[in-house]
Amino acid sequence: MKKEEIIRIVSDLYIEGYSAGEIVKILSEKCQKCQRLPSERTIRRWINKHKAEWDLKRKQREVLKVEKANKERETLEEKIQLEVDKADALDYRDLCELQQKYKEIAMGQYKPRAVEIVIQCIKLKREIREGLKPEQDNTVKILLEIPEKTSDEND
Repeated sequence: MKKEEIIRIVSDLYIEGYSAGEIVKILSEKCQKCQRLPSERTIRRWINKHKAEWDLKRKQREVLKVEKANKERETLEEKIQLEVDKADALDYRDLCELQQKYKEIAMGQYKPRAVEIVIQCIKLKREIREGLKPEQDNTVKILLEIPEKTSDEND
């Protein structure tokens, strides 16, 4: 492998966030057939020589990652907001299903917006069904009261 190719690999690895020691290990794994691998000291010299350029590329890469994450978060929030808007018109059973769906998201991925949806579902259910009373520590206790069926529901 030519020196230019090795420097390009070192550059890519440094921009990805690897240290000089980690780069040496990766190079030794990738280039087992290479006869002369650069030492850690040589890699540190290359990093110092190109530090400004490579650090700039590293920052640009981080900014792109943050922008991508923000865009994904906004997309998810828009989808969640659509679900919440739909939830306003849902009956109690559908609301329970929606709450369960976002509870799984909240617990599995800890999405703060999903947690808010679960809370909104609980509040909507409280409005729909009587028997929910907030406790002193602001938690909601669901009393197991089954509403009596009216003659209309039996038909």
